[in-house]
Amino acid sequence: MRSSSADGLRRCSGGLLLVPLVVALGLVAASSAATPAKAHRSLSKSAASRHAAGVLVELERAPALQEAAALRRAGATLVEHDLQIWALPPQIARRLLPSLVRRGLARRIEADRSLRVLSSRAGEAVLPGSEWWLRAIHAAKLTPPGPGKPVTVVDTGVDVYHPEFAGRPNTMLLNPQTGMDRPGDFHGTAVSSLIGAPGVGTLGVYPEVVLREWDASPGGDLRLSRIIAGIDAAMRAGPGVINLSLGGPVDDPLLREAVLDAVHRGSLVVAAQGEDRFGGSPQTFPADEAHVLTVVATDRQDSVYVDTNGSESNDLSAPGVEVEVAVPPSASPSGYEMVTGTSYAAALVSGAAAWVWTKRPTLDPSQLFQLLVRSARPLAPAYNSVSGYGALDLREALAAPAPPGDPFEPNDDVDMIRAGGLFAAGTPSLTNRVRKTAFIRGSLAQNADPRDVFRVWIPPHGSLAATATPHPAAITLRAWRASTRTVLEGVARQRRDLLAIEQGKGIARLRVANHSRRGMYAYLEISLGSAQNSSYALALSTH
Repeated sequence: MRSSSADGLRRCSGGLLLVPLVVALGLVAASSAATPAKAHRSLSKSAASRHAAGVLVELERAPALQEAAALRRAGATLVEHDLQIWALPPQIARRLLPSLVRRGLARRIEADRSLRVLSSRAGEAVLPGSEWWLRAIHAAKLTPPGPGKPVTVVDTGVDVYHPEFAGRPNTMLLNPQTGMDRPGDFHGTAVSSLIGAPGVGTLGVYPEVVLREWDASPGGDLRLSRIIAGIDAAMRAGPGVINLSLGGPVDDPLLREAVLDAVHRGSLVVAAQGEDRFGGSPQTFPADEAHVLTVVATDRQDSVYVDTNGSESNDLSAPGVEVEVAVPPSASPSGYEMVTGTSYAAALVSGAAAWVWTKRPTLDPSQLFQLLVRSARPLAPAYNSVSGYGALDLREALAAPAPPGDPFEPNDDVDMIRAGGLFAAGTPSLTNRVRKTAFIRGSLAQNADPRDVFRVWIPPHGSLAATATPHPAAITLRAWRASTRTVLEGVARQRRDLLAIEQGKGIARLRVANHSRRGMYAYLEISLGSAQNSSYALALSTH
């Protein structure tokens, strides 16, 4: 997994780039999270840098609720309610962290890194009204719905005085919007206009969409803590589409957890792929995380933007090369400009996703995800790491059959389904003392959802029979002991924890016996082999 140093910034046209801090408070390195023990040892070794942004601390949940009032009085800010992630300024961190670590309350400690907007706008004023991208995604002849499913834009602030947004109904400001007088702060306005501009000078893909705006740069620079807080604000406002036209080379665990929590709570997360193909296409996050709908940019000829990273995470292509957007006067006196970047392709996908979801409200987020990629207009004979599954096709997405549901997502590993894991309540066991049988359908995708893990119960002196019927590609079926920490264990631990395995081209069957006088729980894993995607039907019975 690649990361960059503080002075190794990479260009990300039209998007946001993480700017790692080499050291924050002497506690954590930029490329990885520090364990509480290491952080505690480091506290006594160095004082806070005057440039440090502070730290983020994920606390044990039950004690955190008891500590909340004291933390707020001390100056800490809760940025993610479900996961109890707190932002601590440098001085506050020096004072509070030793006690939090000593009492075993800190689950994870990370630097609150700075972020930066890097623009690829051409600097060309344009004549509004030539929205070629609406024709490209087959939206130009369709009538958009009224307000329905919302899109939350986590970005720089939106210019609420711009003609496209002044007095626009269905615009919700989740926090104060700032920075319109700073020339670099055009990005949030541009992204929002592609999603929902009403047509004063340019037309968004879904003009009456409920736009929820979160300014992640109130102090002039973007911070990881503000992005996580924006995702949290979107969740608390209610499920919808969350647009993250941002990214960087650091696979940040807390950002990943916040994204997974949003998916768990019923939202679709759309992210822009990075733009450093000539630098070797380094991984970009959150675009390269699982359960994120990852978007690349195309031009008028359906060619993928030359700088876009190749990645097995790429899902969907959409127009993003030389598209007209609204910008604040500080960026262009005309209020409009031509821009290029994956940020803008992601915005179009977010708006289209909200349109489809509004018209087809019974879809769950995993079905919406699959519908958008399965209905894509092919740009190549098969899936590829450049253009993904193909080009966004709104007309086809509105008409195509709904894919089967995929319950309990995200459930890629044990920590996502056990009680007290990533999600406090965990997921229910498919079988139990009363429920002797279960039947469930699901789907897998190599780049977004490579495995499903379920909890099952096996009666005393009994057994569990599992049958998985895949379509069209083969899957692997495994059963794991209840003590398993992760289904990605190494060979030595697998010898201890793996109870049974079945793999092949057809139906996968396995049986797990319980010779104990007590009932026992186990984990059942269904995973893909080398195929790009597959669906399955899983039947369980206990005896």
